[in-house]
Amino acid sequence: MEINGILDKTKNIAVVGLSKDRTKDSYRVSEYMKSSGYNIIPINPTADQIMNIKSYDSLKNLPENIGKQVDIVNIFRKKEFVKEIVIEAIELKKKYNKLHTIWMQIGIDHEEAEEFAEKNGLKVITNKCLMIEHKRM
Repeated sequence: MEINGILDKTKNIAVVGLSKDRTKDSYRVSEYMKSSGYNIIPINPTADQIMNIKSYDSLKNLPENIGKQVDIVNIFRKKEFVKEIVIEAIELKKKYNKLHTIWMQIGIDHEEAEEFAEKNGLKVITNKCLMIEHKRM
């Protein structure tokens, strides 16, 4: 998988499961990506704002002006939630045709969801840290 190419054509990253807790990996990775010039779109139903950015409760409830900007959906949720997130991401891609990649962080994979995403035209990266891969570039 050409990770450099994916990151080169990415500006906006929707982070599903972005925690309000600064010590959590989702926060630290997102903070790093933000400091590296990427726009972060927090997806967390328990927060109004994270990192001083408006948070949304789900991908399916993103307003059009935000939804049509998403390049990558970065998943920080347990395996049992991945399929539902991927289904929402596919709907986002169908609606705006901008989203190009589903990224599942270290320790996250879901074979059925991966295959479904790929069949619907999305690239899938599993079990890799976005921050670590960006630092390798």
